[in-house]
Amino acid sequence: MKIKPKCIKCELDGAYQQIKLSTDNERLRFKALQSVLDYLSEASSLDITPAEIGTECKRIIREVTSVSDPYSEVKKRMNKTATKLKPIAQRYIGGKREEKKKLMRAIKVAAIGNSFDFSVSEHEVDLSTLKERFEKSLREDIYPDDLEKVASKILSSNTLLYILDNSGEAILDRLLMEKIVESGSELSIAARSAPIQDDITIDMIKELNFSKLGNLFPAGRSTGLNPQKAPRKLQEKLEETDFIISKGQGNFEMLSEYEESYSGRLAYILMTKCEPVSKTLGTKLGSIVVYFLE
Repeated sequence: MKIKPKCIKCELDGAYQQIKLSTDNERLRFKALQSVLDYLSEASSLDITPAEIGTECKRIIREVTSVSDPYSEVKKRMNKTATKLKPIAQRYIGGKREEKKKLMRAIKVAAIGNSFDFSVSEHEVDLSTLKERFEKSLREDIYPDDLEKVASKILSSNTLLYILDNSGEAILDRLLMEKIVESGSELSIAARSAPIQDDITIDMIKELNFSKLGNLFPAGRSTGLNPQKAPRKLQEKLEETDFIISKGQGNFEMLSEYEESYSGRLAYILMTKCEPVSKTLGTKLGSIVVYFLE
């Protein structure tokens, strides 16, 4: 997905949020903000994705402030909140129903989990009310609704690559990954190589013992997985795996530029949190999306 005019405002809002979390020094805040503005004045005319612009803005701020992980405490709170939602999600997925139906429900839970995101200016996250919103979302429709197609593809795939997105969200992703492993598919899991906004990192999923589910792959330090710049081993996995599940908007923004390579073996699972992504997917803001790339 190429950058839209509204993406510039979102990136600027996100940059200011990162700057505030990084330093209380007013002069340093001005310097970081000016550096981002200088970059955005040039990048707004480029034929690139919002994820690429966001990645560079965040790199600039880290360089100016010398703060590598300003979202560290935010991510801990996100994981803690998501852990409290797990019993609700497990009850929704479980029960006396066939395994494919359980798998479809786990996919929906993973999509709703993408609401854990502090990086999009049009999307507000209130952790104190997230339980009520989560339960409400479980009753809402999905659009596009390719739940059955994605579940069928999981069940017919020998190998599967799961590309993670945000902290908190990944706790709920694990419920789907457990179902994938139970189905007999060999699972690989990709996460950010180093801290960037509120995304979950490879070190974090190691601490959460995700290695019990499959092989772990560093995905680079960017707000969306760029297949051309990903570590070599992950590039090879992208080429050879039977099925790819891409979580979140940043990964969608990047991978949608390379869809010709993944036709018939890629699914986007996310919640639309901004107007440009909603319009690109042909759905309304705040939609739960499970989309299989035919």
